[in-house]
Amino acid sequence: MIEELRFVVEGIVVSLLACLGVVVNVLSILVLRSNTLDMKLTFRNILILLAVFDGSFVVLCLLGFSLPVLFTYYKLQIHPYVFPKLLPWIQISLSGSIWTIVVVGMERYNSVSATNARQVKVSKGLVYICPVVLFSVIWNIPRFFELQTCEADEVFFNSSNLTLDTNSTETLEVNESYICPTSLRQNIMYCRDYVLIANSFSMTVIPIGLLIVLNSRLWLVIRQNKGIQSSKRKARDIQIAKILILIVLMFLICNIPRIIINVFEVYLLMTVGPMSEYWPTWCQVMSMMSHLFLVASSSSNLFIYCYKDRKFRTVLCQLIGLKTSSQADISRARRNAVLGRNKHTNDQVATIRQEQGWSKEEPVENQTML
Repeated sequence: MIEELRFVVEGIVVSLLACLGVVVNVLSILVLRSNTLDMKLTFRNILILLAVFDGSFVVLCLLGFSLPVLFTYYKLQIHPYVFPKLLPWIQISLSGSIWTIVVVGMERYNSVSATNARQVKVSKGLVYICPVVLFSVIWNIPRFFELQTCEADEVFFNSSNLTLDTNSTETLEVNESYICPTSLRQNIMYCRDYVLIANSFSMTVIPIGLLIVLNSRLWLVIRQNKGIQSSKRKARDIQIAKILILIVLMFLICNIPRIIINVFEVYLLMTVGPMSEYWPTWCQVMSMMSHLFLVASSSSNLFIYCYKDRKFRTVLCQLIGLKTSSQADISRARRNAVLGRNKHTNDQVATIRQEQGWSKEEPVENQTML
């Protein structure tokens, strides 16, 4: 039952969402790079960084979790060699995505709440971007030394589970590669202090706490400015702040399975021990849901931008060659104006013909206009 569910969730649904996520994040980067988009350069650069982390995450999840479920050859011959190298980058992209959303909240709160004189002046958002990139890489350096590829001299398996020409169920002996933990990953103190406790705080407790505080204060500022006449720039900042609130809500909802697993792991650490072999079925299901929800979260930002921001929709439609309703209305108005001018000109010509006694059938080019 678990394997069938894994095939549906991680094999099919996650794969489809990951492919969608690649397209969505590439389009987001292209739109955010447009100078016609009415957003501050700092904010646009931070959102581009978020799209880069999200796009990387969905690709890595596709390679690390979906393809091994879909293809036996990939699972046996390729995955054992690539996954120990993929895991650190999966963690880096996830860390980067989480903390980029936090700094987006900081930038929006600064833009909405501060006056023009008090706003932090930054060079293209580097004061926000550099700490996120450095922290995401440095914090996850130990992940590069957690897993390795091992070789088994004799592995016994049922040949009916593989794609072979025979349906025999005889036991075969083959040489097979598999993923195994390094001595660092087997160290009790490392598992307890870094993998469970430190990561629970750095990836869950601290960022989510900051997001709740920032969005609560941001929402209060928006409510205080409601109904108050403000500058065009300030109104635009408030509109973009509403986009952030939706992004954060989507992020919090999609991280619920991951939070539940982290809390349960810490509970096991406190009650059973760090090397507990106990991992119930519901946790396996929750792990699949966690992968699914995280990929969905990393693939959803473009839809939020389009839903809440008309200017983003306009630039996106121009990029892919579509016309928005407002653009269609403008084109229709221009066409009607041209037709109206033509009709007015024709009426003037008919009046002149009548006054001068010209024939209606006589070509204009053969007549002399006075």
